[in-house]
Amino acid sequence: MTVLVGCMMAMNSADLLTLSLGSLAQYVDELLLVDGGSTDETKTIATKHGATVIDSPWPENNSTQRQVYVDYVWRRHANNPDVWLVVLDSDEVLAGRSVKRVVADLSESGLDYARFARMWIVNTTGGLRYLHSRPHYPDFQTRLFRLRDGLHYTNQQRA
Repeated sequence: MTVLVGCMMAMNSADLLTLSLGSLAQYVDELLLVDGGSTDETKTIATKHGATVIDSPWPENNSTQRQVYVDYVWRRHANNPDVWLVVLDSDEVLAGRSVKRVVADLSESGLDYARFARMWIVNTTGGLRYLHSRPHYPDFQTRLFRLRDGLHYTNQQRA
């Protein structure tokens, strides 16, 4: 059985979280938020959206923090060969076709991932705004992938 797990990392993202988590929650079977040490209402909002919240102090590295949810999902679903992760940052929203339809199309084609154009949100003095101009959009990111043994986020470290 296909399981879609929505994954997000956040820290002090209360002002954007209702929008970002709400856009993700409608497409997934489970919702997971890795919190880096929020001092605002981030964890409360995530819980209200039905997310499992994992506390993981911010390691100063996005890849390390993202690996926390990959490892969690792997432990939870290790015996299911059809688990997909849908990944957003807390300042992004998911829009477009049904993720379940995309997963079905990918599976039929023998593919394990898809890249989506980010819909990036910023909180301005005039309210929340989408960045929809170059170079910020379209900014294609791998946001959907099948969980596999050994899946690992990497990040090139700058000297």
